[in-house]
Amino acid sequence: MLTGLIKYNQYLSEPAKLSELNHEQRRHRLTSMVCLSKFLGCYEEYKQQLKQHEIRWSGGNTALNGFLSIINKQHNTLPQHVKEAWIHLDNSEQIFLKFLCTSGLRVSEAIYAFNQIIKLHTEGKLCEYYDEQLMVLQHFKYQEQFLRRTKNAFITFINKEQLQEICRCQTVSYNRLHCRFRKLQLKLKFKSLRSFNNSFMRKQGVMSELIELVSGRIPSSVFVRHYLGIGLDEARDQLLPLQDKLLKELGLKNNDL
Repeated sequence: MLTGLIKYNQYLSEPAKLSELNHEQRRHRLTSMVCLSKFLGCYEEYKQQLKQHEIRWSGGNTALNGFLSIINKQHNTLPQHVKEAWIHLDNSEQIFLKFLCTSGLRVSEAIYAFNQIIKLHTEGKLCEYYDEQLMVLQHFKYQEQFLRRTKNAFITFINKEQLQEICRCQTVSYNRLHCRFRKLQLKLKFKSLRSFNNSFMRKQGVMSELIELVSGRIPSSVFVRHYLGIGLDEARDQLLPLQDKLLKELGLKNNDL
């Protein structure tokens, strides 16, 4: 952050220059300049200057950006990418990849959950995290890791067979994976598996509100917050049978590898 403050301080004295940047660049520069203006005690003045020059956090046609994001997702290429990545993973990383696909978690969340399962199993405390009857990982018990300001994860359904596979694994590291794939000059597209998971579940007829829930998103609609009612046992019975189908779609079932 300090490097950004020093490097881009020109945008503090000349905020109009922010309009020359694309949306992503503007967002990062603006974040740095807001921090700097608060530190220097001139935030209110800087905010007025931004208003005068019509500089906003978001830019462009957000509806159009959303549309382009949807149609540009290349889910059809993911099975081939997964197949190429598979051969460069050790046994524990292969099992992690399956978990990442079926859980729909963000990569950092999946790595923490995967390693936490191994740790708690070794300590004989896995029951603190995994509800055996509901077949669900209770992420909400680890608020620092899973409940953040804008990104949350509350639960993940996982069958006992997959759980036992993870318990026999070694811990995994994203940095180790990233460095290996960089040396191989291969792209690590694991982040795309979350949207693949969500899209697949919706195509299988799972209601969007349930997908939002297990993905850690609670919509602000009145229906969801005040009227929607669904038991975890019902959610489990809907989602767990689809996980094998999802793995097959990605070519990750044992008979497909």
